[in-house]
Amino acid sequence: MFPRKLLTCLIFLTLFLPAFCALITPQTSWAGAFQGQAVVVLLDRTSFPEIMAAPAPNLHRLLQEGAVALMNTNNAGKKAPAGAWATLGAGRPALAPEEKAQAYNRWEKYGHEDAGSAYRRRLGGRGGTVVVPEIYALQQANRQARTGAEIGALGEALSSASLKIAVLGNADLPEKKERLAGLLGCDSRGSIPLGDVGPDLVRPGEGVLPFRTDYPRLIKAFKELKDQADLIIIDLGDTARLDNLAPGARPEIIAAEKERIFKEIDNFLGELQKIALENKASLLLVSPYPGREALEKNNSLGFIALAGPGIGPGLLTSPTTRRPGLVANIDLAPTLLAGFGLTPPPSFSGRPFHPVEAAGALDFLLAENQRIVALHNLRPAVIKTYIGLQIILLAAILLLLLWRPRLTYYLRPFLLWLGAVPLAMLFLGASNPVPDGILYPLYVAGLSALLALAASRWSPTDLGAWGLLAGGTTLAIMLDIAAGSRLMSYSLLGYDPLAGARYYGLGNEYAGVLLGAAIFSSTAFLELTKGKNSRLPHLFLPFFLLLIYLSGSPSLGADFGATVAGLTAAIFTWLQIKGRSLNWRLVLTAAAITLFITASFFCWDLNRPVLAQSHLGRAASMVKVGDFSGLYQMAVGKVAMNLKLIRYTIWSRILLVSLAVLGMIAYRPVGVLRKLSLEYPLLFGGFKGLFVAGAALLVANDSGIVAAATLSIFGVPPLVYLAVGQSERK
Repeated sequence: MFPRKLLTCLIFLTLFLPAFCALITPQTSWAGAFQGQAVVVLLDRTSFPEIMAAPAPNLHRLLQEGAVALMNTNNAGKKAPAGAWATLGAGRPALAPEEKAQAYNRWEKYGHEDAGSAYRRRLGGRGGTVVVPEIYALQQANRQARTGAEIGALGEALSSASLKIAVLGNADLPEKKERLAGLLGCDSRGSIPLGDVGPDLVRPGEGVLPFRTDYPRLIKAFKELKDQADLIIIDLGDTARLDNLAPGARPEIIAAEKERIFKEIDNFLGELQKIALENKASLLLVSPYPGREALEKNNSLGFIALAGPGIGPGLLTSPTTRRPGLVANIDLAPTLLAGFGLTPPPSFSGRPFHPVEAAGALDFLLAENQRIVALHNLRPAVIKTYIGLQIILLAAILLLLLWRPRLTYYLRPFLLWLGAVPLAMLFLGASNPVPDGILYPLYVAGLSALLALAASRWSPTDLGAWGLLAGGTTLAIMLDIAAGSRLMSYSLLGYDPLAGARYYGLGNEYAGVLLGAAIFSSTAFLELTKGKNSRLPHLFLPFFLLLIYLSGSPSLGADFGATVAGLTAAIFTWLQIKGRSLNWRLVLTAAAITLFITASFFCWDLNRPVLAQSHLGRAASMVKVGDFSGLYQMAVGKVAMNLKLIRYTIWSRILLVSLAVLGMIAYRPVGVLRKLSLEYPLLFGGFKGLFVAGAALLVANDSGIVAAATLSIFGVPPLVYLAVGQSERK
């Protein structure tokens, strides 16, 4: 029979916590925020540091008076400007081959005929003033790549609501057309009712640029359209032109030309702001994709600013990122729809962003941009070094166990050091600015050594030292999740906003660390206090219920894989502690409870306001509206990611080496593992729980190999540490 107390606690978690937390979920509202027209001005191939360094007082005033944010610019497939623009209009990561992504005025030459004729032959109908003749090819490319993105989704939603769109401007060069703004404004048939993306809005250039945007004509075109269109999209063009030509010109010439361009843009924005203010229009300034100079520094962040009626100085944030001052490019389309009081379609994976008050927003963004890029640049070298040291140390132990078992005793301090690194990296998430160059890894190594030394000094036993380290790691991660995961957000073992896989909650790396440290520390605590208080084992369940809540709560950890693995491992470990033998009835009951509780988290998130939902709620929404294709794409993507990581990530090597060491420790030193299991039966129940948790993470997590590898930090190293110590005492 299934343990009654365990069942009671799990039912309490399922029924009470979701209801309680639904009451404290923050409510945000954005619907109908535009009081009139919306104008989107696109400054392509620029970054926020470049904008702030430019001689542009009108531009800076707009940023100071509005709400601003950095923006992730990822798209489906290989990163490219056309893909980033397509993503803006699709509301989810999309791809767009550049040669297929161009817009044309209907009368312009397109191949051997005019664009209007090509459009009519390929798609039927007359089309608008501006057309994207290759829209069907773009849509087919996304269907074949299974991105789930619908090119033209934003324009289609606005058109269905009888709202008109106009597109102005281009970034053409003599040998190539670049009219990507059509991807943001076209409907599902590639049609844009109003606008001009042709040669009339450029003039012959001087200096580096053969063409330049004709700003007097551009402002005139805007004035002609401002009373006809609800959404006007303006591609300023010159910054993209200069970026395309930069590789062939001297840096000082490019710098002088850039200064000149920004002065012209600034004058245009000054006049545009006056018109927008008179019409009570909302103005959005967007950098869809960074330039070469920023990309050379691995700064792939764009930026976005929102100004207009009802918008004060501050930062932008969205449910996609839950980080003030950071949004994703998939958030722009749903924001525009929500601003007009429309509901985003199910195909959108982004969520509307909204302003939050913040003092010193521009200085904060500059520092945030620098911090994010610095961590991104440090992460590969530091993480690979840490993983490499783990592999080397475990491989050395494996060899020594074969030929010189007694020498493994001298490697024990390094094992404890390995276990301290995740906690050290979490604490270093508080460092701002990020230490440069070699200083950061030195800080990691030094702080890890201090933590390991403190654990060994404060405990007279080997088990106590690892228990203290694991317990401190568990407590620190749980407190950080409860406080909004701020330390995790800036830890090298946390998530990377430039990668954009996750922005909030419990990341894959720390999910594994948390489960491994929690299982080890709890069973070590029970082992060390065995016989002192018969009630202490009853703390195990409440402790893990809290951990599962923190991991699975949509407003906190929002990690489905960690929730499933945590539930599975907690139930299994509890049964091991109680000395229960597994049978099919227990397994099926445990599986039913796990399914029931994870489903309750999904239902909880689904019933929260759309703007407060996590990615779990969005997945549940797909089921609710019957969008099984989108759910299928999500599942396929997660499986593909796991298989890719298993094949290519260095984390998988740790698992292989750990399993080899685990197999060896069962035989050398002779009989030590059996003696440890007899001396620490509760702890060995925890080791079995770790194995189950690792298997569950591999199955339930999209980066399961990574989470399982970090979980093993509190599996194999402490087991080897204890076994070698036992052998030496013998």
